Amino acid sequence: MNTLARYKKILVMLIVFTCLAVAASAIDSEARTIDCKMNGSIAGPVRDGKQLIIFDAIFRNVSQVEYIARVNWVEVSVHGYFSGREETYSRKVKVDWDFSPALGPGRQKGLKIKFWRKVQPRRGSFPYDDVEVQVRNINFKRAS
Repeated sequence: MNTLARYKKILVMLIVFTCLAVAASAIDSEARTIDCKMNGSIAGPVRDGKQLIIFDAIFRNVSQVEYIARVNWVEVSVHGYFSGREETYSRKVKVDWDFSPALGPGRQKGLKIKFWRKVQPRRGSFPYDDVEVQVRNINFKRAS
């Protein structure tokens, strides 16, 4: 009788542990809706105290059922190089791109995104010779 109670406790503990493990893995494996792959970035010309930064990205719908109507903005990490020095910062870049038709499951679209950064040599902000851009966060709208 004593051994049967001990086995029941072990069995209950195993069941609880298994349920917790399944719940934790379900949260980790939760699918995202949109993914972004970078194709490259360019540090463009300086005009009126601003430098043009251009990057190419492929936005892919990784959802199984959702459609994406629009990309509003992206949060990027910019790593710039100038005269042997480096600078890293993050910022929000407005994209405002409507997919027509909506980006369906498994579909992808390449976009060329441009933004300007201020160049102020007096304050230590110099024009980049080369730049790397990474997308950290994507704000988008699902199709209704």
